[in-house]
Amino acid sequence: MEQYVRLCFWVIEFGASFAEMFFCTVFCDTLLKAEHNKNKSCAYSVIYSVIIVLINRISLYSPLQSAFTLIVISVLCCLKYPENKAKSVVFGIIFLLLFAAVDNIVVSLISYIFEIPSAEIYKEFSFMRVFAIVTSKTFLMLFTVTLSHMFDEKSDIKKTYVLTTFFISIGLMFVNFAVTFIDINNQNVNSITTVTLFVMIFLLICVIFFGSFRMTGYYNAQNELSLEKMKNHMLEQSMNETRQSFELIQSSLHDYRHNIINLRNLAGNGDIKGIMEFTDKEIEIISNRLFYYKTGNNTADSIIYIKQKKAENLGIPFVITADIPENFSISPQNLVSLLGNLLDNAIEASQKEQNPYIEVSIRPVNSYMAIAVKNKCSDYDPNVKTSKKDTVLHGIGLKTVRRIIKELNGEIKIIYKNNVFSVNIILPTEK
Repeated sequence: MEQYVRLCFWVIEFGASFAEMFFCTVFCDTLLKAEHNKNKSCAYSVIYSVIIVLINRISLYSPLQSAFTLIVISVLCCLKYPENKAKSVVFGIIFLLLFAAVDNIVVSLISYIFEIPSAEIYKEFSFMRVFAIVTSKTFLMLFTVTLSHMFDEKSDIKKTYVLTTFFISIGLMFVNFAVTFIDINNQNVNSITTVTLFVMIFLLICVIFFGSFRMTGYYNAQNELSLEKMKNHMLEQSMNETRQSFELIQSSLHDYRHNIINLRNLAGNGDIKGIMEFTDKEIEIISNRLFYYKTGNNTADSIIYIKQKKAENLGIPFVITADIPENFSISPQNLVSLLGNLLDNAIEASQKEQNPYIEVSIRPVNSYMAIAVKNKCSDYDPNVKTSKKDTVLHGIGLKTVRRIIKELNGEIKIIYKNNVFSVNIILPTEK
Protein backbone atom coordinates (compact mmCIF):
# COMPACT_ATOMS: atom_id res chain seq x y z
CA MET A 1 0.00 0.00 0.00
CA GLU A 2 2.79 2.40 0.94
CA GLN A 3 4.40 1.73 -2.45
CA TYR A 4 1.23 2.82 -4.30
CA VAL A 5 0.98 5.96 -2.15
CA ARG A 6 4.57 6.91 -3.01
CA LEU A 7 3.83 6.25 -6.69
CA CYS A 8 0.85 8.62 -6.47
CA PHE A 9 3.10 11.24 -4.89
CA TRP A 10 5.60 10.93 -7.75
CA VAL A 11 2.81 11.24 -10.30
CA ILE A 12 1.71 14.46 -8.57
CA GLU A 13 5.34 15.70 -8.60
CA PHE A 14 5.52 14.93 -12.32
CA GLY A 15 2.26 16.83 -12.93
CA ALA A 16 3.47 19.81 -10.89
CA SER A 17 6.75 19.96 -12.86
CA PHE A 18 4.83 19.63 -16.13
CA ALA A 19 2.60 22.57 -15.12
CA GLU A 20 5.64 24.69 -14.21
CA MET A 21 7.28 24.26 -17.61
CA PHE A 22 4.05 24.53 -19.57
CA PHE A 23 3.12 27.82 -17.90
CA CYS A 24 6.71 28.97 -18.43
CA THR A 25 6.30 28.48 -22.21
CA VAL A 26 2.98 30.40 -22.11
CA PHE A 27 4.74 33.19 -20.17
CA CYS A 28 7.62 33.36 -22.68
CA ASP A 29 5.30 33.07 -25.72
CA THR A 30 3.32 36.06 -24.42
CA LEU A 31 6.36 38.27 -23.81
CA LEU A 32 8.21 37.24 -26.98
CA LYS A 33 5.01 37.57 -29.05
CA ALA A 34 5.54 34.04 -30.34
CA GLU A 35 2.76 31.75 -31.54
CA HIS A 36 1.84 29.30 -28.79
CA ASN A 37 2.41 25.75 -30.03
CA LYS A 38 0.74 23.40 -27.53
CA ASN A 39 2.41 20.27 -28.90
CA LYS A 40 5.87 21.79 -28.58
CA SER A 41 5.10 23.16 -25.13
CA CYS A 42 3.87 19.75 -23.98
CA ALA A 43 6.97 18.02 -25.38
CA TYR A 44 9.36 20.38 -23.56
CA SER A 45 7.23 20.13 -20.40
CA VAL A 46 7.50 16.32 -20.44
CA ILE A 47 11.30 16.51 -20.86
CA TYR A 48 11.52 19.03 -18.00
CA SER A 49 9.26 16.94 -15.75
CA VAL A 50 11.28 13.74 -16.28
CA ILE A 51 14.56 15.52 -15.47
CA ILE A 52 13.15 17.27 -12.38
CA VAL A 53 11.56 14.06 -11.03
CA LEU A 54 14.89 12.22 -11.45
CA ILE A 55 16.68 15.02 -9.58
CA ASN A 56 14.01 14.99 -6.83
CA ARG A 57 14.59 11.26 -6.32
CA ILE A 58 18.16 12.16 -5.37
CA SER A 59 17.20 15.14 -3.22
CA LEU A 60 13.63 16.42 -2.90
CA TYR A 61 14.59 20.03 -2.11
CA SER A 62 18.21 21.14 -2.04
CA PRO A 63 20.62 23.70 -3.55
CA LEU A 64 21.56 21.04 -6.12
CA GLN A 65 17.92 20.65 -7.17
CA SER A 66 17.46 24.44 -7.43
CA ALA A 67 20.63 24.86 -9.52
CA PHE A 68 19.62 22.05 -11.90
CA THR A 69 16.12 23.54 -12.25
CA LEU A 70 17.67 26.87 -13.27
CA ILE A 71 19.97 25.19 -15.82
CA VAL A 72 17.23 22.97 -17.28
CA ILE A 73 14.79 25.87 -17.76
CA SER A 74 17.53 27.98 -19.41
CA VAL A 75 18.53 25.19 -21.82
CA LEU A 76 14.95 24.34 -22.78
CA CYS A 77 14.15 28.03 -23.37
CA CYS A 78 17.14 28.27 -25.72
CA LEU A 79 15.97 25.19 -27.61
CA LYS A 80 12.36 26.36 -27.90
CA TYR A 81 13.23 29.96 -28.90
CA PRO A 82 16.43 29.74 -31.01
CA GLU A 83 15.84 33.23 -32.49
CA ASN A 84 15.43 34.87 -29.05
CA LYS A 85 17.78 32.83 -26.85
CA ALA A 86 18.91 35.66 -24.56
CA LYS A 87 15.45 37.11 -23.94
CA SER A 88 13.86 33.67 -23.48
CA VAL A 89 16.45 32.74 -20.82
CA VAL A 90 15.84 36.03 -19.00
CA PHE A 91 12.06 35.55 -19.07
CA GLY A 92 12.48 31.89 -18.05
CA ILE A 93 14.55 32.89 -15.00
CA ILE A 94 12.03 35.60 -14.07
CA PHE A 95 9.26 33.00 -14.26
CA LEU A 96 11.36 30.60 -12.13
CA LEU A 97 11.64 33.29 -9.45
CA LEU A 98 7.91 33.97 -9.63
CA PHE A 99 6.86 30.33 -9.19
CA ALA A 100 9.52 29.79 -6.49
CA ALA A 101 8.16 32.81 -4.60
CA VAL A 102 4.58 31.49 -4.99
CA ASP A 103 5.66 28.04 -3.70
CA ASN A 104 7.39 29.64 -0.71
CA ILE A 105 4.40 31.86 0.10
CA VAL A 106 2.04 28.87 0.09
CA VAL A 107 4.41 26.67 2.14
CA SER A 108 5.08 29.48 4.63
CA LEU A 109 1.37 30.12 5.13
CA ILE A 110 0.68 26.40 5.67
CA SER A 111 3.62 26.19 8.09
CA TYR A 112 2.43 29.27 9.99
CA ILE A 113 -1.27 28.33 10.13
CA PHE A 114 -0.83 24.61 11.02
CA GLU A 115 2.43 25.08 12.98
CA ILE A 116 4.28 22.55 10.87
CA PRO A 117 8.03 22.93 10.21
CA SER A 118 8.52 23.97 6.60
CA ALA A 119 11.10 21.16 6.16
CA GLU A 120 8.29 18.58 6.49
CA ILE A 121 6.44 20.16 3.56
CA TYR A 122 9.50 20.74 1.37
CA LYS A 123 11.33 17.43 1.92
CA GLU A 124 8.72 14.82 2.86
CA PHE A 125 5.77 13.20 1.08
CA SER A 126 2.63 14.21 2.92
CA PHE A 127 -0.90 15.47 2.40
CA MET A 128 0.27 18.99 3.28
CA ARG A 129 2.88 18.84 0.50
CA VAL A 130 0.21 17.77 -2.01
CA PHE A 131 -2.06 20.56 -0.78
CA ALA A 132 0.79 23.08 -1.17
CA ILE A 133 1.57 21.83 -4.70
CA VAL A 134 -2.05 22.02 -5.89
CA THR A 135 -2.57 25.48 -4.33
CA SER A 136 0.63 27.03 -5.71
CA LYS A 137 0.18 25.61 -9.24
CA THR A 138 -3.44 26.81 -9.34
CA PHE A 139 -2.32 30.31 -8.39
CA LEU A 140 0.48 30.09 -10.96
CA MET A 141 -2.01 29.10 -13.67
CA LEU A 142 -4.31 32.04 -12.83
CA PHE A 143 -1.34 34.43 -12.81
CA THR A 144 -0.05 33.23 -16.21
CA VAL A 145 -3.48 33.33 -17.88
CA THR A 146 -4.10 36.83 -16.50
CA LEU A 147 -0.71 37.97 -17.78
CA SER A 148 -1.31 36.58 -21.28
CA HIS A 149 -4.54 38.62 -21.51
CA MET A 150 -2.92 41.81 -20.17
CA PHE A 151 -0.32 42.14 -22.91
CA ASP A 152 -1.39 42.61 -26.52
CA GLU A 153 0.71 42.20 -29.68
CA LYS A 154 2.12 45.72 -29.35
CA SER A 155 3.62 45.02 -25.93
CA ASP A 156 7.36 44.94 -25.79
CA ILE A 157 10.12 45.57 -23.28
CA LYS A 158 13.23 47.64 -23.86
CA LYS A 159 16.56 45.77 -23.75
CA THR A 160 17.89 47.96 -20.92
CA TYR A 161 14.87 47.14 -18.76
CA VAL A 162 15.15 43.42 -19.58
CA LEU A 163 18.73 43.37 -18.27
CA THR A 164 17.82 45.40 -15.18
CA THR A 165 14.92 43.07 -14.36
CA PHE A 166 17.17 40.05 -14.97
CA PHE A 167 19.91 41.12 -12.52
CA ILE A 168 17.38 42.13 -9.86
CA SER A 169 15.65 38.76 -10.32
CA ILE A 170 18.95 36.90 -9.82
CA GLY A 171 19.55 38.83 -6.58
CA LEU A 172 16.03 38.20 -5.29
CA MET A 173 16.33 34.52 -6.24
CA PHE A 174 19.40 34.09 -4.01
CA VAL A 175 17.58 35.82 -1.14
CA ASN A 176 14.52 33.65 -1.72
CA PHE A 177 16.45 30.36 -1.71
CA ALA A 178 18.74 31.42 1.17
CA VAL A 179 15.78 32.11 3.48
CA THR A 180 14.12 28.84 2.42
CA PHE A 181 17.19 26.68 3.10
CA ILE A 182 17.79 28.40 6.47
CA ASP A 183 14.21 27.54 7.52
CA ILE A 184 14.61 23.93 6.29
CA ASN A 185 17.92 23.36 8.08
CA ASN A 186 16.71 24.93 11.34
CA GLN A 187 13.47 22.87 11.28
CA ASN A 188 11.61 26.12 11.98
CA VAL A 189 7.90 26.81 11.88
CA ASN A 190 7.58 29.80 9.57
CA SER A 191 6.71 33.08 11.26
CA ILE A 192 4.54 35.82 9.85
CA THR A 193 7.80 37.69 9.12
CA THR A 194 8.94 34.94 6.76
CA VAL A 195 5.56 34.88 5.05
CA THR A 196 5.70 38.66 4.63
CA LEU A 197 9.24 38.45 3.22
CA PHE A 198 8.20 35.96 0.52
CA VAL A 199 5.12 38.04 -0.34
CA MET A 200 7.31 41.13 -0.64
CA ILE A 201 9.74 39.31 -2.96
CA PHE A 202 6.84 38.26 -5.20
CA LEU A 203 5.31 41.73 -5.23
CA LEU A 204 8.67 43.41 -5.82
CA ILE A 205 9.48 41.34 -8.91
CA CYS A 206 5.94 41.96 -10.21
CA VAL A 207 6.28 45.73 -9.70
CA ILE A 208 9.70 45.81 -11.38
CA PHE A 209 8.55 43.57 -14.22
CA PHE A 210 5.31 45.42 -14.99
CA GLY A 211 7.04 48.75 -14.39
CA SER A 212 9.54 47.86 -17.11
CA PHE A 213 6.68 47.44 -19.58
CA ARG A 214 5.14 50.75 -18.55
CA MET A 215 8.49 52.53 -18.89
CA THR A 216 8.99 50.96 -22.33
CA GLY A 217 5.53 52.13 -23.34
CA TYR A 218 6.36 55.66 -22.18
CA TYR A 219 9.67 55.58 -24.07
CA ASN A 220 7.95 54.39 -27.27
CA ALA A 221 5.26 57.08 -26.91
CA GLN A 222 7.94 59.79 -26.58
CA ASN A 223 9.75 58.40 -29.60
CA GLU A 224 6.54 58.38 -31.66
CA LEU A 225 5.85 61.96 -30.59
CA SER A 226 9.30 63.03 -31.76
CA LEU A 227 8.82 61.21 -35.05
CA GLU A 228 5.48 63.00 -35.59
CA LYS A 229 7.23 66.29 -34.87
CA MET A 230 9.84 65.49 -37.50
CA LYS A 231 7.18 64.47 -40.07
CA ASN A 232 5.22 67.68 -39.46
CA HIS A 233 8.41 69.69 -39.87
CA MET A 234 9.17 68.00 -43.19
CA LEU A 235 5.54 68.38 -44.36
CA GLU A 236 5.63 72.12 -43.64
CA GLN A 237 8.91 72.43 -45.51
CA SER A 238 7.48 70.43 -48.43
CA MET A 239 4.45 72.72 -48.66
CA ASN A 240 6.68 75.81 -48.76
CA GLU A 241 8.84 74.30 -51.47
CA THR A 242 5.78 73.24 -53.49
CA ARG A 243 4.47 76.80 -53.41
CA GLN A 244 7.84 78.06 -54.60
CA SER A 245 7.88 75.50 -57.42
CA PHE A 246 4.51 76.74 -58.72
CA GLU A 247 5.80 80.31 -58.63
CA LEU A 248 8.87 79.15 -60.59
CA ILE A 249 6.66 77.47 -63.23
CA GLN A 250 4.52 80.59 -63.61
CA SER A 251 7.64 82.72 -63.96
CA SER A 252 9.08 80.32 -66.55
CA LEU A 253 5.90 80.44 -68.66
CA HIS A 254 5.95 84.24 -68.59
CA ASP A 255 9.65 84.31 -69.60
CA TYR A 256 9.02 81.75 -72.36
CA ARG A 257 6.33 84.00 -73.96
CA HIS A 258 8.66 86.98 -73.94
CA ASN A 259 11.55 84.91 -75.32
CA ILE A 260 9.44 83.78 -78.28
CA ILE A 261 8.48 87.43 -79.02
CA ASN A 262 12.15 88.50 -78.81
CA LEU A 263 13.28 85.71 -81.15
CA ARG A 264 10.52 86.60 -83.62
CA ASN A 265 11.58 90.28 -83.62
CA LEU A 266 15.26 89.38 -84.11
CA ALA A 267 14.39 87.00 -86.96
CA GLY A 268 12.16 89.63 -88.57
CA ASN A 269 15.04 92.12 -88.54
CA GLY A 270 17.46 89.49 -89.93
CA ASP A 271 19.71 89.88 -86.86
CA ILE A 272 21.49 86.48 -86.95
CA LYS A 273 24.18 87.65 -84.52
CA GLY A 274 21.52 88.81 -82.06
CA ILE A 275 19.72 85.46 -82.33
CA MET A 276 22.95 83.57 -81.58
CA GLU A 277 23.78 85.78 -78.60
CA PHE A 278 20.24 85.39 -77.28
CA THR A 279 20.25 81.56 -77.64
CA ASP A 280 23.72 81.27 -76.03
CA LYS A 281 22.46 83.23 -73.07
CA GLU A 282 19.35 81.03 -72.76
CA ILE A 283 21.46 77.84 -72.99
CA GLU A 284 23.59 79.06 -70.08
CA ILE A 285 20.46 79.85 -68.05
CA ILE A 286 18.95 76.43 -68.86
CA SER A 287 22.19 74.68 -67.84
CA ASN A 288 22.05 76.29 -64.41
CA ARG A 289 18.28 75.97 -63.93
CA LEU A 290 16.75 73.30 -61.73
CA PHE A 291 14.54 70.72 -63.46
CA TYR A 292 11.95 68.51 -61.82
CA TYR A 293 13.30 64.94 -61.93
CA LYS A 294 10.79 62.15 -62.53
CA THR A 295 11.72 58.90 -60.77
CA GLY A 296 8.45 57.02 -61.27
CA ASN A 297 7.43 57.60 -57.64
CA ASN A 298 5.59 60.82 -56.71
CA THR A 299 6.83 60.82 -53.11
CA ALA A 300 10.46 60.38 -54.19
CA ASP A 301 10.00 63.12 -56.85
CA SER A 302 8.84 65.59 -54.21
CA ILE A 303 11.57 64.96 -51.64
CA ILE A 304 14.34 64.86 -54.29
CA TYR A 305 13.09 68.14 -55.80
CA ILE A 306 13.11 69.84 -52.38
CA LYS A 307 16.63 68.67 -51.52
CA GLN A 308 17.95 69.32 -55.06
CA LYS A 309 16.69 72.90 -54.91
CA LYS A 310 18.22 73.36 -51.46
CA ALA A 311 21.58 72.07 -52.74
CA GLU A 312 21.40 74.34 -55.82
CA ASN A 313 20.74 77.38 -53.62
CA LEU A 314 23.88 76.51 -51.63
CA GLY A 315 25.93 76.11 -54.84
CA ILE A 316 26.29 72.34 -54.51
CA PRO A 317 26.09 70.34 -57.80
CA PHE A 318 23.42 67.67 -57.43
CA VAL A 319 23.39 64.69 -59.83
CA ILE A 320 20.45 62.31 -59.69
CA THR A 321 19.87 59.02 -61.51
CA ALA A 322 16.70 57.25 -60.44
CA ASP A 323 14.22 54.68 -61.66
CA ILE A 324 11.72 53.44 -59.09
CA PRO A 325 9.37 50.63 -60.22
CA GLU A 326 5.68 50.62 -59.30
CA ASN A 327 6.03 47.47 -57.15
CA PHE A 328 8.43 49.17 -54.69
CA SER A 329 6.38 48.59 -51.54
CA ILE A 330 7.89 51.12 -49.12
CA SER A 331 5.33 53.48 -47.55
CA PRO A 332 5.44 57.21 -48.46
CA GLN A 333 6.24 58.12 -44.82
CA ASN A 334 9.21 55.75 -44.69
CA LEU A 335 10.47 56.89 -48.11
CA VAL A 336 10.34 60.56 -47.06
CA SER A 337 12.20 59.81 -43.81
CA LEU A 338 14.80 57.64 -45.55
CA LEU A 339 15.66 59.92 -48.50
CA GLY A 340 15.16 63.14 -46.50
CA ASN A 341 17.67 62.23 -43.82
CA LEU A 342 20.26 60.79 -46.23
CA LEU A 343 20.15 63.91 -48.44
CA ASP A 344 20.14 66.31 -45.47
CA ASN A 345 23.31 64.67 -44.13
CA ALA A 346 24.97 64.86 -47.57
CA ILE A 347 24.05 68.55 -47.94
CA GLU A 348 25.28 69.35 -44.43
CA ALA A 349 28.65 67.67 -45.10
CA SER A 350 29.00 69.31 -48.55
CA GLN A 351 28.70 72.84 -47.15
CA LYS A 352 32.13 72.46 -45.53
CA GLU A 353 33.85 71.39 -48.77
CA GLN A 354 35.55 73.14 -51.66
CA ASN A 355 34.18 71.95 -55.01
CA PRO A 356 31.43 69.89 -53.36
CA TYR A 357 29.03 67.54 -55.11
CA ILE A 358 26.25 65.11 -54.33
CA GLU A 359 25.41 62.03 -56.40
CA VAL A 360 22.19 60.08 -55.88
CA SER A 361 21.43 56.74 -57.50
CA ILE A 362 18.18 54.81 -57.04
CA ARG A 363 17.77 51.77 -59.27
CA PRO A 364 16.30 48.26 -59.19
CA VAL A 365 18.71 45.33 -59.04
CA ASN A 366 16.95 41.98 -59.52
CA SER A 367 14.33 41.84 -56.74
CA TYR A 368 15.95 44.63 -54.71
CA MET A 369 16.14 48.42 -54.77
CA ALA A 370 19.65 49.87 -54.52
CA ILE A 371 19.94 53.37 -53.04
CA ALA A 372 23.33 55.12 -53.04
CA VAL A 373 24.12 58.64 -51.84
CA LYS A 374 27.68 59.97 -52.35
CA ASN A 375 29.23 63.27 -51.38
CA LYS A 376 32.70 64.76 -51.08
CA CYS A 377 34.02 64.61 -47.53
CA SER A 378 37.63 65.59 -46.82
CA ASP A 379 37.54 65.20 -43.06
CA TYR A 380 35.29 62.36 -41.92
CA ASP A 381 35.11 61.59 -38.22
CA PRO A 382 32.30 59.28 -37.04
CA ASN A 383 32.60 60.71 -33.51
CA VAL A 384 31.92 64.32 -34.54
CA LYS A 385 28.43 65.47 -33.61
CA THR A 386 26.08 67.12 -36.07
CA SER A 387 26.16 70.89 -36.54
CA LYS A 388 22.40 70.99 -37.10
CA LYS A 389 20.46 73.28 -34.80
CA ASP A 390 17.91 70.60 -33.93
CA THR A 391 20.14 67.77 -32.75
CA VAL A 392 17.13 65.87 -31.33
CA LEU A 393 15.50 65.61 -34.75
CA HIS A 394 18.84 64.71 -36.33
CA GLY A 395 19.42 61.82 -33.90
CA ILE A 396 15.88 60.53 -34.27
CA GLY A 397 16.21 60.77 -38.06
CA LEU A 398 19.26 58.50 -38.11
CA LYS A 399 17.50 56.03 -35.83
CA THR A 400 14.52 56.15 -38.17
CA VAL A 401 16.71 55.26 -41.17
CA ARG A 402 18.09 52.22 -39.36
CA ARG A 403 14.61 51.22 -38.14
CA ILE A 404 13.15 51.40 -41.66
CA ILE A 405 15.99 49.33 -43.13
CA LYS A 406 15.62 46.70 -40.40
CA GLU A 407 11.82 46.74 -40.73
CA LEU A 408 12.04 46.04 -44.46
CA ASN A 409 14.75 43.36 -44.06
CA GLY A 410 17.26 45.54 -45.88
CA GLU A 411 20.96 46.22 -45.45
CA ILE A 412 23.05 49.38 -45.09
CA LYS A 413 26.76 49.83 -45.78
CA ILE A 414 28.77 53.02 -45.20
CA ILE A 415 32.03 53.48 -47.12
CA TYR A 416 34.61 56.26 -46.76
CA LYS A 417 37.40 56.15 -49.33
CA ASN A 418 39.47 58.76 -51.24
CA ASN A 419 37.57 61.66 -49.64
CA VAL A 420 34.25 60.23 -50.79
CA PHE A 421 31.57 59.36 -48.25
CA SER A 422 28.89 56.97 -49.55
CA VAL A 423 25.85 55.34 -48.01
CA ASN A 424 24.64 52.21 -49.81
CA ILE A 425 21.28 50.68 -49.01
CA ILE A 426 19.63 47.53 -50.35
CA LEU A 427 15.88 47.09 -49.82
CA PRO A 428 13.55 44.33 -51.05
CA THR A 429 11.32 45.56 -53.89
CA GLU A 430 8.30 43.69 -52.54
CA LYS A 431 7.29 42.73 -49.00
